[in-house]
Amino acid sequence: MLRTVAIYTASGLGFAGANLILARVLPAVEYGLFTLVIALVNLGFSLAPLGLDGVVNRRDLEAGPHLLRRSAGAALIVGLGLAAIGFLLYQLSLPIVLAIFVCTVAGGIMMVAAAKFQSEQRFGISLSLSQSPNLVLLVAALILVLTQSRTAWHPISILAAGFVVAALVGWWLLRWGRWGRISRAQFSWTEALSFAGLNAAGLVLLQLDRLVIPHLLSIQDLATYGVLAAVAGSLFRV
Repeated sequence: MLRTVAIYTASGLGFAGANLILARVLPAVEYGLFTLVIALVNLGFSLAPLGLDGVVNRRDLEAGPHLLRRSAGAALIVGLGLAAIGFLLYQLSLPIVLAIFVCTVAGGIMMVAAAKFQSEQRFGISLSLSQSPNLVLLVAALILVLTQSRTAWHPISILAAGFVVAALVGWWLLRWGRWGRISRAQFSWTEALSFAGLNAAGLVLLQLDRLVIPHLLSIQDLATYGVLAAVAGSLFRV
């Protein structure tokens, strides 16, 4: 329990600290763009498994090539959809859209690995994977301070790289001793999608404000809101 509390606390402080640093060093428009992208990414990588992470938590599915292919296939579908939303609804640049796609796909694959560790009650590894994006954001913010960069692209690209590394590490750790096993547990996409729908309802409510503000107000207003939400929202959730 104490280990879990420590990881959640570090994650929440990392997210809040990263946002405060980035709000200080980035121009308002760039920080507003960063806030919007983070909302899309948080929504995307959490939904990317299409409920497969919930099924893995409840059924003894082996972490083999078959599960990895299912995870990657679901994540690719969600990644393409979210990239289209970013490009069509928010007129984001192609590099930013590509970064959102990478974060969503790699993050979805990472979440399935984290769910498998959780099903085995290996909570330290599970939480370290699922909460790693917030710590990567803090590293990205510190790198921005050192390099004196003033563009949102750099922390977003570092975040994308962090998702890829977390996915690779998670599945590399799962691979040992299990890769050749055949899963005997039943699997149903109906069950997975039911879980995904329930998960989506909560996630959309958490991110809806950041997704709506750019259409109703301005990107500078989103930047202001992002600072307040980072301080109050992340610490409240911890």
